[in-house]
Amino acid sequence: MDPQNDPMTAPAWNFHLDMLSDEDLKTCIVYVEERRLPDSQELASLPLDRSYWPGSLEESLIELAALFAHEVLRPPHP
Repeated sequence: MDPQNDPMTAPAWNFHLDMLSDEDLKTCIVYVEERRLPDSQELASLPLDRSYWPGSLEESLIELAALFAHEVLRPPHP
């Protein structure tokens, strides 16, 4: 197994919602909540209150969506 993919030897990562742009955060929120990607017009019209997310139950799901999108994590092979 590749050491980068072995959970026992893979490098630790640290990620937080503050590392995302507003547009990326809104995209991840829509994806987590509605299982779809928003179009650019919808993104522009969506309000964003960053104070709502820290500590919420969805925070880790949004972070995981962002990590997958940025190819930090990869889904398992079928």
